[in-house]
Amino acid sequence: MMTTASRYTIFKTFAICVVISACGNGTPTAFQSAWHDCPDRRWIGPDFWANRLQDWWLRDGRLEATTPRPMRTAHLVTRQLIDRTGNIEVSAHFGPLQQTDSDSGRSSAGVLIGAGRGLDYRAAALIHHSYGPSAGLYVGVDTDGRLFVRDIEQEDPIVTMTETRRGPVDSVALHVSAQPLGDSYEIVVRAVLWNAGRDTIRLTTGGIPEDRLVGNVALVSDTRSEAQLRFWFSNWSVSGTKIERFDERRAGPVLGTQHTLTRGTLKLTAQLMPIGVTDRQRATLQIKQGRSWVTVAEAPVSTPSYTATFRVENWDDQRDTPYRVVYVLVDDGVTEVPHYYEGTVRKDPVGKDEIVVAAFTGNHNVQGGVDRAWFPWDSGVWFPHADIVEHVEAHDPDFLFFSGDQVYEGASPTSADLLQPMEDYLYKWYLWVWAFRDLTADIPSVTIPDDHDVFHGNVWGAGGKATPRGLSGSAAQDAGGYKLPAEFVNMVERTQTSHLPDPFDPTPVQQGIGVYYTDVLYGGVSFAVVEDRKFKSAPGPLLPQARVRNGWYQNPAFDPKTQSDAPGAELLGPRQEAFLEHWTSDWSGGAWMKVLLSQTLFSNVATIPDSASSGSVIPSLPVLEVGEYADGDKIVSDMDSNGWPPSGRNRAVRV
Repeated sequence: MMTTASRYTIFKTFAICVVISACGNGTPTAFQSAWHDCPDRRWIGPDFWANRLQDWWLRDGRLEATTPRPMRTAHLVTRQLIDRTGNIEVSAHFGPLQQTDSDSGRSSAGVLIGAGRGLDYRAAALIHHSYGPSAGLYVGVDTDGRLFVRDIEQEDPIVTMTETRRGPVDSVALHVSAQPLGDSYEIVVRAVLWNAGRDTIRLTTGGIPEDRLVGNVALVSDTRSEAQLRFWFSNWSVSGTKIERFDERRAGPVLGTQHTLTRGTLKLTAQLMPIGVTDRQRATLQIKQGRSWVTVAEAPVSTPSYTATFRVENWDDQRDTPYRVVYVLVDDGVTEVPHYYEGTVRKDPVGKDEIVVAAFTGNHNVQGGVDRAWFPWDSGVWFPHADIVEHVEAHDPDFLFFSGDQVYEGASPTSADLLQPMEDYLYKWYLWVWAFRDLTADIPSVTIPDDHDVFHGNVWGAGGKATPRGLSGSAAQDAGGYKLPAEFVNMVERTQTSHLPDPFDPTPVQQGIGVYYTDVLYGGVSFAVVEDRKFKSAPGPLLPQARVRNGWYQNPAFDPKTQSDAPGAELLGPRQEAFLEHWTSDWSGGAWMKVLLSQTLFSNVATIPDSASSGSVIPSLPVLEVGEYADGDKIVSDMDSNGWPPSGRNRAVRV
């Protein structure tokens, strides 16, 4: 017996075939997982994208979901269902990691087919959690042993399901076959259940529109109860004539690079995925000389940032130099497989009459994203910024500057996971790298973290101290310091700034938090990089009469023009002021222009509605047309900007 839905025709037949095919150029398109040969690690391999990073790992030769959440997905990014007539074969073996008697069939596992049609493959790879447009067809088995096909683009997702409960289930061998039938497709599903005995169940459904079988293929672990169960997977295979292979889409082991070139010294950081403790812990930098690749540097992989930073002096900056980062995987314990990530270090453009700088800010992944019914087509989703990258490439800039908020703790694309903040940050940061790596592979860049990158709404670093114990949220921020441990802050800064030239004074601040303020001379332009947030005093303790909340004074009697310059308040601090004094007087090396790169503005010109008491209202305000002006606004002072404290700002600007 089976229940049916009206959207598709249901057939009571079964057919199965396995097709190993090749595309026109002779490249095999079939995929077969080989996790049984892989060491234990968080990263599940270069062919995959896991949602979220912290929700999956490889353990004991198989893939396991690590968190009991709805619709955790692991997408296959090097294969995709394309828009041509053909067949599809998908198989997987899976089962629950613990007993499921109390789950009552609410949780399930299986495969997602046709996810993200019409989307960039990277955006499609983020599909997880719930129902929404272009989400695909979910084929699986629930914990009561019922086989189903669900259209998770619909509020009522059940297309067809077997009614007999055969659970609890120890494991499942699932096979899905899709064949063209007239002007639509027929899907045939077969599952072998290992439960109290061994049952084989089948479903067939027809009338599937061809465009529904375009997009990604993914595994799904879907927990919907308090049983806290999770699922494991092995023996995943994908084949068929609708499958196309895209090896260039691999996500790792090196996901991207950033570099700077100044005064004949190259600093280049390779961002790796989370390799395992038994994996190789070193990477190699090679350059192309003639037809050969020559090793010029090796570097250890730093954890928990999973970065390898190369420093090469006496670099030939008079020519474009192709490079590649080499990382060797030994997945089966024996065979060494080198993986390459390539780019070009351009020559120093000292002879150009015009130096083009592309500047970015807040280019994270999604506006207001949370781990709920979220998919990458909501109006607030920006990832993977393909339009920005395309337009920037058209200008062929000489230099890139990312001024902060590459990551948002409450979005990018899911809400902050403070139980696993390092993995959560890396998941978000990897998306940024994935989006902008085609630019940063060839163009020197300065990338500096801002408040959201370190999981703050605002941050007054106060010399690197920790926020007072017992406080949280904006109260902790207003007291000054960093809410998360120093190891987290240092990890964030290594991922974003370790490719910068050596710092002017490398002495750490409080808690052992490192510094990165420095200068870059490139194309005759001398760029100073400062850290606005790290040394800045918090206004709350210094201005108690203002009753500061998240940088906004709440006391209507407080006058920021005459009362905000608190004695002892610092902006850049003495160390960075001394650096700027040195930098402004140093015109060596052919420098002809000075540019200061900072995280925020040195003067604040802001208005909000007269009824508002902080900038939290700004995202809800209408966007005005050209020539329109906001009625009833008042001028305000935001102490999160570099307009505060005035004396510290004035000293910096005078320099």
